[in-house]
Amino acid sequence: MSCATCHLSDGAHGRAFADAAARSAVPAQSEDGRELTPRHASTLIESAEQGGWGLLHWDGEFTSMEDLVRATFAGRNFGWLPDEHSAALARFAAVIRCDGGDAASGRVSYAALFRDCAGGLDVAAASDAQIFDASARFVAEFVRTLRLSRDGEGRHNGSPYDAFLAANRLPRAPNPGETPHEYARRLHNAVAALRKPTFIDDPTRRLARHDQPFRFGEEELRGMRIFFRGAMGYVRSASAGNCAECHVPPHFTDFGFHNTGATQDRYDAVHGEGAFAKAAVPALAERNAAPERHLPPSVAHPRAAGPWREAPMRDDPARVDLGLWNIYANPALQAPQTAIERQLNRTGVLSREAVLALTLARFKTPSVRNLGGEGPLLHDGSTRSLESVVRLYRQMSDLARDGAMRNAPPEFAAMSLADDDVAPLLAFLRSLNEGAAR
Repeated sequence: MSCATCHLSDGAHGRAFADAAARSAVPAQSEDGRELTPRHASTLIESAEQGGWGLLHWDGEFTSMEDLVRATFAGRNFGWLPDEHSAALARFAAVIRCDGGDAASGRVSYAALFRDCAGGLDVAAASDAQIFDASARFVAEFVRTLRLSRDGEGRHNGSPYDAFLAANRLPRAPNPGETPHEYARRLHNAVAALRKPTFIDDPTRRLARHDQPFRFGEEELRGMRIFFRGAMGYVRSASAGNCAECHVPPHFTDFGFHNTGATQDRYDAVHGEGAFAKAAVPALAERNAAPERHLPPSVAHPRAAGPWREAPMRDDPARVDLGLWNIYANPALQAPQTAIERQLNRTGVLSREAVLALTLARFKTPSVRNLGGEGPLLHDGSTRSLESVVRLYRQMSDLARDGAMRNAPPEFAAMSLADDDVAPLLAFLRSLNEGAAR
């Protein structure tokens, strides 16, 4: 196994450093019988950005890229169980120490790299933990270099959307001291005021890995207005996508965690309409009193069942991925707790039970930049096209207004999309694809 086993660098479906499979394969282990991860390995491009909540991974388990890398190297994705941490470190360090490089290809040994790049670390004399931690730092630093195209001032400039903003002198990034949501409001107003927009149609530019022209025209502009409309309030209006409430420019994510309804949709597809709303999810005291039964595996409970972080299964109604619910108030995961409390209990008046209810089925908001045209999309990779995602959101926003969506987000109340809004909205989303080259 390696990071690149799942995060493919060749741009599967237009997205580099992402998996083409809905659920990634993991090494076999007789102890748990697992063969697949419960979630999709999304792109690593700009994944180290930590605005908003400051948490990483689909369910917010990690507070730093280094911790995420460590957990991957010594975790189930690489074949290790939680109580095999020492064995994982020993094996990892042995690979580093024993590597002799490859003279034929000119690849130097790990020992030489560590000597030159890790402050002169001698892998022969260093401890397993020192080698392991240094490796995690190296990989974390590499992931931080995986960014979309930027100009000299750090502003995105690789997509037709970015070219449209530049051509029309529209604001391309927040001003100093301006929040992303304030910037989104300012940009929305500026776009609404455009009378004679300059459109983009540049045949000299291509979008590597994307089968589309470098274009931003009338259709994309209409879609942009739908995307932003309703973003700053919850007053329902026609053709309001309300998308920018969570997918906030310029990154097109708020780095937060939201319930999109994907969990409910997948569960109901297996167990019948309305099943998720009635599913018996344990309360906080019950959950934490029986960690082996309810919580994901950890060092303290390496053989825990973790049913609430699994794909739904017809013969087991307790199997469903509840996302952030698995992390909040989990005694084995202390690092993310402050950030979750800060976001979901800002006034400090809610009980932990009430906060836990708010975490149900929340997952990290991915950026919609450079999504490509086909799946896998969403946290479980089960949706294969942007059109399917929009269809899901329309369905769940209707359920939210009818009181039939469990833990419904307030953002869905402002969403109101007609059939003829879908095509321009999809055109706008595709205008965020990049990989431009002259």
